[in-house]
Order: sequence, then structure tokens, then C-alpha cells
Amino acid sequence: MIKSKMIAVLAGALGLASSACVEQGEDRLSDEANADASMAGEAEVPLEDQLSAAQIEACVELDPRSCDEAALAGCVGSLELRAPTAPGVSPELGCALFSDAQLAQFDVIEQYAADMRDYTGYAEAIDFELLEAIAKLRVILGGGEDYAFAKAIYGIFSGVPQGHASIGFVDLQFSDCYAPDGLVPGRGVSWYGVCARESGGTSLVTHVEDANPLGLEPGDRIIRARKGNQHWVWPFMLSQVRQEPLCDAATPSVAAQRDLDALHLFAHVDVGDELEVLHVDGTTEIIEVPERDDYTLCMDPFRRPSRVELFASYQRPDGVVVVELPTFGQHPDHPFPAPLTFQAYRDWNAEAVELVNAELAQYEDVAGLVWDIRGNRGGSAEYAMALLGGLGDAAGGLGNCYARVPGSQPPAFGDSPEYPFPYAIFVDQPLPTIGFDGPTAIVSDGAAGSAADWMMYRASELGIPTFGHATVGAFGYATGGSYVDKSIAETPDEHIAIFSRISGAHCLDAEGEPLEGRSFVEHVVDLDADDLAAGVDTQIEAAASFLLEQ
Repeated sequence: MIKSKMIAVLAGALGLASSACVEQGEDRLSDEANADASMAGEAEVPLEDQLSAAQIEACVELDPRSCDEAALAGCVGSLELRAPTAPGVSPELGCALFSDAQLAQFDVIEQYAADMRDYTGYAEAIDFELLEAIAKLRVILGGGEDYAFAKAIYGIFSGVPQGHASIGFVDLQFSDCYAPDGLVPGRGVSWYGVCARESGGTSLVTHVEDANPLGLEPGDRIIRARKGNQHWVWPFMLSQVRQEPLCDAATPSVAAQRDLDALHLFAHVDVGDELEVLHVDGTTEIIEVPERDDYTLCMDPFRRPSRVELFASYQRPDGVVVVELPTFGQHPDHPFPAPLTFQAYRDWNAEAVELVNAELAQYEDVAGLVWDIRGNRGGSAEYAMALLGGLGDAAGGLGNCYARVPGSQPPAFGDSPEYPFPYAIFVDQPLPTIGFDGPTAIVSDGAAGSAADWMMYRASELGIPTFGHATVGAFGYATGGSYVDKSIAETPDEHIAIFSRISGAHCLDAEGEPLEGRSFVEHVVDLDADDLAAGVDTQIEAAASFLLEQ
């Protein structure tokens, strides 16, 4: 079984959110009195934080086909009804007003939640009753509209922190997710030629395409947004972005989620919305969002040319060599062999390491080596870990993944590993190692995951310093018997299609502790606004400076 993603754009990849302060404009960010009147408005509290225990119980017990008026009123409570004329949310809260679409959507919510509960590899307790209650309430308030239904389903998806699960909406080929007029945007998408990462709770612009329609520059920060009638305000802005649905891959690490939330702000805003920008010089500006354009993929924070390569490298004036690794998977320059046997897979990994060795052989007087895995799409964990050293002398000595027993409650798993790290063949036939034996570091971000997660874990075991932001925290895989397709077909006039893949892999480290969602970044380093404006990569600078001091 090879660790891979079914859909390349969903690759990538999540930990505690960075507590780094905003270095410039901190007072401006915290001073709500200075907010422009056109953008004024309280930050919305996430729906789940508004519900009382009694409301949750009422929503769980709500049966829309034999509805108790008191139960419906108890579920909705005092929440503001945003569509007071929509079916199911009239001022009288009459159950008879539920539409056929809403009734069908309730059924799908129950089916989707049951599938996630029965097949996920996540072993810790999850309050599926709460997730269902919130989803049903969103359908009630949404009046059967497709977007509200997608948001309801996405809330369940994002409430299960198990990597390699994926979700899509409308069509099972994801084409709607990458259309400017699509219902739900895709992972990594920006409609405005602007890429971003999280810094101090803001969306920090890291890259702009020429003549981007928002007129933004690297180093600009989005500190406030208005999407329709919603106000997303620092320091809660990114949490609000996280509530909006995506065609997505699961991101277990909260820290990594923040990097992606900062990016996806530019996937969720639309024409007529507003952004408040804090420029590098300390001035602020309100920008009205224009119509969407063709999408830009921002899994690489800078959209470097290397993002489409097997790897790329360069040597800095100080002698440090940086190797950019956008993938640990197959590539036109190094495709998987056919048939893909265990021996062929082992040999493919060995060849990948030797290709990197050949790349490094061109450099002289190397003062240090930085592996840059930001935006890495995943692939082979064995290749990723072999770049740091040997894989040990025992099959499964680094970790093991076990398959979920479907439907078991509490979750139970097979007795023998579905995927040992490493496989026995890597012990019997060790992979080559990197020829450079000097100081080494890794730079990562929240868009890197899967095999990149295993690399970060291995680095922590070997004492190799890591910089940047946490990776996705997705240690399972999108292959094998525990990886299941639970997609739900469209029912016209009732609900859209849901693409659903669920990973039942439960991965443990060498000590038998769960790996999913764990962060292994040692030195949390935000990109800096002033550095970005000056064309300086803060995270690479931090890693290189550390190596030069060794």
C-alpha cells in the first residue's frame, strides 16, 4: 500500500495555534474603537459556542417528520433567524413548514454522521450528537438552501480530526469546486491571485500575482472581513473562516488549520464583500471585493516554480543549501513503476534518495542543509524519512497503523498492522542515505502533510531542528482496506451530491502513542510582514541562522 492522495489538489495536507504576536500594528489590531464604520460589527461567535446544553438536547431529539413544536423552539432557542421567511424558520417555527429538501437533508446528515462514526480511524471520543445537532440547526436556519446544507455537512467533517478523509460537493469530479461560480471552493484556492499564511491571527499576504484585482502586496495583512452580513474580526477572524465549507482534505492539527484558514479567506469572499487591510507602513484600507476570477492554487505559499518539480535546490551566499521538496510522491521525472510490487516500491524510494544525492553533489563548501517542505503534497513516508537517515532495524520500529473494525463502539482496530513503518523490505534492504553529514534543519507549514508529517516526526526522534508552522498531522493513508468510499449521490431538488472518503487508519508512534494531529515543529516561526515586503523569507532565514551557529 502506497501512501497517496486520491486527488492531487487535496494533498497537503494539522497542534496548538501559534501565539506569536503581530510585530507591527499590534495596537491597531486590538483597538476596536478605530474600526472604520463601514466595517464595524461584532465578531460572530461560532454556532456551536452559542448552543446551550438544552438546545443541543432538543436538536438531537428533533424528529422533523413528527415534530414537536416545543422541541423545535427549544432547538432554535434565541438564535437570530437569518432567513425568517424560509421554510422551517417562520416566526411561528411551525414544523409543517419544513420543506421536502430539509427533510431529505436531515436524513443525509444522519447517514453522513453515522458513516464518519463507524469508519473513522480516530479513536478518541467525539460528540457526534453535538455535530449532528449543529448540522440540523444549520439546515433549519438555512431553509433547505444548498450552501447551508454543505456547511452543515462540512461541520461534521471538520469535527472529526482524522487525516486523509476528504469531502467534496455538487459533483464527484470536483469541477464545481474550481469554478468561480461554484457552490463551494476547493482546498488551496484563491480567486484573487493572492496567497496567504497565518501570522498573529491575521491573514498575511505571502504572494501576489501580477495586477491582482485586490491591489494587495506581500506583507499586507487582512485583519477584518465582511462576508455578506457576517463580520469576521481579528482575533477570531480565522476561526470564522474555518466554519465555511470547502472541498477539502481533513486537517487534524489546529495550528495547520490556521495557515489554511488564512489562505482560504480568499476562497470564501465574493463580489461586494469587504476586506480591511493593514499595510506594512501601518496604514489601513477598506477594499471592496470584486468579482471572482480564475483560481490560483496557493498550497505553496510563494507559488515558486519548484511547486511543479520533483525537487529544486539552491545555495545561499552563506553556504547553506536549501532543497525545496514539493512532493514525496511520483512525478513525471520519477514515476512509479508498473507493476508496483513491494520490491519495485523499495527500489523507487532508493532511486528517489539517489536523485537528491546527485542534486546535492553539485555544491561545494556546504555550511548546512535545509529541507523546505512547505506545501508538500505527501507521497512516500519511507522516502521522506530516508532523507534524514536510516529507517531502523525492525519492521514497524518507527510506528504502525491499524485498520478500524467498522462499526465498533468504542472504536476497535485490527490486531496486526495494516501498514508498518517501515515495511520489512526496508529493513532487509536498507535505503541509501544522504551523503551530506553536516547540520540539517527542516522548514514546514500547514499545507504540508502525510509523508511530510512522518518526516517531521522522524526529525523529532533524531533531534533535527524544525522551523516554521506545524504540518497537517495526517499520519494515515488513502489506500488499503480501511480507506472507504461513502459518497452520497445527489437527489434533485432535495440535496447536492457529497464526495466522501474516510480513512480508518489508526497510527501509533514507536511508543504506542497516537500520532494523528500531533505537531512536531520545534521552533514556531511566523513569516514577517516587513520581511515579505522586502522579499525575505523569514522562516528560511531562521533555519539557516540556526545552522550557521552550530
